[in-house]
Formats: sequence, C-alpha cells, structure tokens
Amino acid sequence: MKKLFTKVAVITIILTFVIGGAAGALVYHVNDAAKGLKKEYGSKVASYFSERDDKIKNDVQGLTTSEIKRLKDETNQYLNSKISEDYQRELNQKSNEISQATDQKIIEIKDYVDKLMKGKDE
Repeated sequence: MKKLFTKVAVITIILTFVIGGAAGALVYHVNDAAKGLKKEYGSKVASYFSERDDKIKNDVQGLTTSEIKRLKDETNQYLNSKISEDYQRELNQKSNEISQATDQKIIEIKDYVDKLMKGKDE
C-alpha cells in the first residue's frame, strides 16, 4: 500500500508539473498576445491622432461653407433691418418736424388773415 501511495504521489507531482508547465505556457501565450495587441493598438491610436485633424477638416468643410453663408445671410438681414428701422425713424421725425412747422405756419397765416379782416371791419 505504501508503494501505491508513493506511485500516486509521484504521478500527482509529475502531473502537477506537467499541468503547471502547460498552464504556464498558456499564460505566456496570453501575455505575448496582450503585448502584441498593445503594440497594434498603440500604432492605431498614433495613426488616428496624426490623421484626425485632416479628416475632421475635410469632413466639416461643407458645414463650414454653409455656416459662412448662414453667417452672411443672417447678419446682412440684421443690418438691412437696422438700416430700414433707422431710415423709417428719421423719416418719421423729419415728417413730424415738417408737419409741425406747417401747422405753425397755418396758424400764423390764419391769425394774419384774421387781423387783416378786422382792419376792414373798423
């Protein structure tokens, strides 16, 4: 029985080393694969960053053109609106001044006519 126990112990120890060696070899392959992926991904990220700005510039070129057009259209419309408002305000002010001056002259002339008419009555 002691021989059986010794054989089992020896076989167990041998299997432990064999399985441990196989597991160690597998871990080595996993580590090796991880290193390879890190290198590959590092290259991809570096390539991405070196090309990113040019890609973005190309992709937003159409948007930039339309935004410049929108900028011109909206600000030109705003400017024309402000010019129109200012013109209308000044026109109204001058029209009111002329109307007030005319009203004043009408009153003056009516008073003059009334005075002339009073002089004939006397």
